[in-house]
Amino acid sequence: EQIDAALSAIPARESISEQWCAQIYCRILRRHKVILVTTFLDKKTVESANMLHASSVDEALEMAYAIKGKDASVVVIPDGVAVLAVKE
Repeated sequence: EQIDAALSAIPARESISEQWCAQIYCRILRRHKVILVTTFLDKKTVESANMLHASSVDEALEMAYAIKGKDASVVVIPDGVAVLAVKE
């Protein structure tokens, strides 16, 4: 919340072009748990970015259902930097 507030307080003509990425990321984290599936990054690094670490998709789904319930809807984004999820 502090990062989002600080970035949102910057006037539009003083912001930098990459700022939107951090702002959107903060807004997502305020509303949702993000589980990053990776064997490349360690758990401590992932958690320092305010995400939950999973080593496999099955582990991530298990975590998601434990958090939201077995009937929850989840979104799986296979390549996060190249995908834009749109709710229809």
